[in-house]
Amino acid sequence: MSTTVLEDLEFFRKIHFIESKNINSLDSEEPEEMSAIFEDVRLGDGNDVEYIEEEYSLSDIGKKYIEEKIINLLSDNQKNLLRKLKKQFNSASLDVILRYIYNNEKYAKYIQKDKSKIYDKYK
Repeated sequence: MSTTVLEDLEFFRKIHFIESKNINSLDSEEPEEMSAIFEDVRLGDGNDVEYIEEEYSLSDIGKKYIEEKIINLLSDNQKNLLRKLKKQFNSASLDVILRYIYNNEKYAKYIQKDKSKIYDKYK
């Protein structure tokens, strides 16, 4: 869980580069996990955060920018890798993603074991 990512998403939403919509597709375990994550990460003002699952997509403005400025800079191999990554993340459950992050050494510096309420479940 990253407040930086949430801030970036909000920025791109405000400039109409991305769109979001609320969805209710959590499986039976995910609401509990999300509550624990949001207890670990609080806003700077100390207020609790209610978790609402959102789906993000590029807006027409975002798509146009990508098509005109970005896509032609990528090799075919890079485009294929991005498609595979997108497919993996879009099909993975929150549980699978958290297990991957908590057990991958390159993310260890982001995990605060003493503050995490879900550490024991995923480590």
